[in-house]
Amino acid sequence: MKRKVVCLFLSCLVSGVLLLAACGGNSVSTTNPPTTPSSVAPTTAKPLATVASATKPKYGGTLNLVAPADPTTWDPIRTVVGTQVGITNQQTFEGDWAKGPADGYGSKQTDWAYADSDLFDLKTGYLAESVKWTVDAAKDLGTLVYQVRQGVHWGLNPDSEASRLVNGREMTADDVLFSFQWATTYGQAYVYMNNRELRNADISKTGPWEITVKVPIAALQMAITRFKN
Repeated sequence: MKRKVVCLFLSCLVSGVLLLAACGGNSVSTTNPPTTPSSVAPTTAKPLATVASATKPKYGGTLNLVAPADPTTWDPIRTVVGTQVGITNQQTFEGDWAKGPADGYGSKQTDWAYADSDLFDLKTGYLAESVKWTVDAAKDLGTLVYQVRQGVHWGLNPDSEASRLVNGREMTADDVLFSFQWATTYGQAYVYMNNRELRNADISKTGPWEITVKVPIAALQMAITRFKN
């Protein structure tokens, strides 16, 4: 199943939602109904097809969230942080929820509630398969290398002109490159206005599916934060 993107976050002014294929049925076991007492009617197990259909995702409905403030714009390049961005945009990498509580099945290495538990080693790739960073003290250089995930496609909404332009094609490293560069050069972009140290970041395509970001060491932590969304 193709994963579809409606929007690539801060990395992206290209917007999209990634649909992750997660298929798997629950195993169903049945037992013979009891023969006694005879006054109790045996329970008939539901057919397997009926149980399987109940596990299929349901689409539509309304999701209500509490936000600290009203959104002023839905343009991701201008709102790198905010509730609305998290709803509409997919990130290059983010916390691995399986390493948190995850409703009882996670490893509980963190609860993602505090900055001191939000560790880089607990992250996992989303639109990027992997993200690695290195430091060269002699050159005062911090480097971030993104391996862009293949098989992610833009969503196609026939009612949206922007969506029709990408027409469901596969997201590429060039899309990520454009988004990163736009975020640091467009005058109204959140990153450009609020993170001057990233305006001169060296952002380049270093492989068919690879993007490399180079900044002074003092700007590396901010680069990791800003070039994940």
